[in-house]
Amino acid sequence: ALLSTLCLAPGGIGSSEQITSVFRHVKTILNADDDANTRRHTAVNSKSLKLEALCLVRIMLSCKKHDASDIKSALLPILLSDICKCVQEDWYKVISEALRVLMEIPGLLVLGSATMAEKDEVATSLYDAIEPRLSEHDLDQEIKECALSASASLVSVLHASLSPDQKNRILTLLLDRLKNDTTRIAAIKTLSKVGRAAKSSEDLDLTSVMNEALEQLALLLRQQSRSLKQSALECIDTLVLCLPESD
Repeated sequence: ALLSTLCLAPGGIGSSEQITSVFRHVKTILNADDDANTRRHTAVNSKSLKLEALCLVRIMLSCKKHDASDIKSALLPILLSDICKCVQEDWYKVISEALRVLMEIPGLLVLGSATMAEKDEVATSLYDAIEPRLSEHDLDQEIKECALSASASLVSVLHASLSPDQKNRILTLLLDRLKNDTTRIAAIKTLSKVGRAAKSSEDLDLTSVMNEALEQLALLLRQQSRSLKQSALECIDTLVLCLPESD
């Protein structure tokens, strides 16, 4: 909690050396269950510690008080793989928080002037972590919504580093979520964010899901909820602008 508060102070936690030290301590916490002796003695507290550690990392990535290059240079080699593993944990709170951390990473790469090789490597890691949670149906609602938010960040920022199959897979899953009553609001927000990115990018093509997405959104306009209809209309407006111009 003290470190999280310190992130909001001028200069944040500090320079590259201090950031690296914190991430190494976080790595120890996230890997605590790998040691059998440690697991026996800390089983009760390990989940809570992991949650607090992930919250700290998310705050460090999003608080804007640190140099993005320092955060990026420490995060990728030290913590990225461990955060991705946390998405496969059993406790829904740890899974959700890990997805929230992954959601911050694409933007960090842009601010941290990441190379194309770094973006490609990170995009693959994020896709492999997010896609299984996005595709599962029997999940806690919080996990579903966090998986949608993480996928929106991944596709809208790192689409150039994803293969056509990977992009189409995520778009198809977004369409499935749009059809589900419990996830349609989050799916609308996700599609809107992806649509805004597609308007300014030639390598993010929504053609494969465009017609069906617009049909589903049009159906939602018949619902009684005013907020749902407004969100659907805004999403339709965004997606229509992504349609190719007719000759």
